[in-house]
Amino acid sequence: MPKRKRRGSRSWFWGVVMFVVVARLINPSNTVDLDLGAVQYPDYPRSYDSAEHVWRTGGLATTRVVYDHGHAAIEDLEFDHHAYGRRMERAFYGNHLRNMGCDREPWSCVYTEVFNRNAQDLEPLLKRIARGLEEQRWSAMDASRWMLRFVQNIPYRIPEDHAFGVLPPALVASQNWGDCDSKSLLLLHLLRYVGIDAQISVSRIHEHAMVGIFVPTSGDTFTYRGRTYAWAETTADAPIGWISPDMLRPNDWQVKAVR
Repeated sequence: MPKRKRRGSRSWFWGVVMFVVVARLINPSNTVDLDLGAVQYPDYPRSYDSAEHVWRTGGLATTRVVYDHGHAAIEDLEFDHHAYGRRMERAFYGNHLRNMGCDREPWSCVYTEVFNRNAQDLEPLLKRIARGLEEQRWSAMDASRWMLRFVQNIPYRIPEDHAFGVLPPALVASQNWGDCDSKSLLLLHLLRYVGIDAQISVSRIHEHAMVGIFVPTSGDTFTYRGRTYAWAETTADAPIGWISPDMLRPNDWQVKAVR
């Protein structure tokens, strides 16, 4: 009896193993169609934070990319961001940014500054994303959908301890978290790097930020400087051209120009 019991246990074990193997073979969520490999900034860091991103886009390739961000670069970026915040926040909330060299709407100045300070750290990742797009030869809409899903797949978290409540977009990619405007800035980097026009729009009432993408859609849109942009929600799995109807009441959205 004990001998037969052991044989039965082994049969059960191998049955479970075969089930898992077959399930993985037939389940596309466990496969990667487009592996972009790993990129790092800077070259040959002594130590780094590594974030693996794997995302699925309906009808397109399931994609994987790894972003290795050097610890020294992360520390420099965080120090620079906090120093900028200490220098500007009092003027920002007192509406005195003109005295600090800002001649535009305050949030436009802040987003522009944060956006540009991240360009160097993000460039290796942006180049690899662009190379992947060149290989796939997708339309602007499909490319936008693919990049939006990359950002949507990053977990949502509010950066309460960061200047202006914004996590620099390079840290969104390497730390794998961020809130609405932090993730929107990362998506803006991705889209603009490959030549797709995009803007950030912010609602004061709803305390939310979304991206507008200049691609044709039958969905929800807004107009800015004569161009029609499709709404893109970075914090939920929503298609391009969708915004929650509740977010349009009242319709107080304003584009914050990032240059």
